[in-house]
Amino acid sequence: MFASLVYAQQTGRDQKQISKKADLRKVKVINTYDPVCKMKSEDQISDTALYRKRIYGFCSSHCKDRFKQNPEKYLK
Repeated sequence: MFASLVYAQQTGRDQKQISKKADLRKVKVINTYDPVCKMKSEDQISDTALYRKRIYGFCSSHCKDRFKQNPEKYLK
């Protein structure tokens, strides 16, 4: 029974992550490449950040965090 409960909780978490990624595909971002690592990200956005009223897409949360530390560095 405990294993079933743990599985159900994990499955719920997985569904939320899948849903979040599906929602990110609907977000209109202004970039086609991750501004930090330069990887093409328009079809595989993992995270977004709002900067100066524009939404930027990123391949990972790590790249988003680096961008947030110094956005101007990556927008040149």
